[in-house]
Amino acid sequence: MTSNTLVESINIDSNGRMPIKEMKARGIAGFFDQIDNDYLSLMKNQAI
Repeated sequence: MTSNTLVESINIDSNGRMPIKEMKARGIAGFFDQIDNDYLSLMKNQAI
């Protein structure tokens, strides 16, 4: 059985941020979506 693995580098800037738009353009979209969904859910449930 042959297996192919593609490794993609993710550039992180000096502030620790990742270029999400660039990642989506390269087809890496969806990789970090769960934490965004969790934060959104938490914010929606906060009483202001």
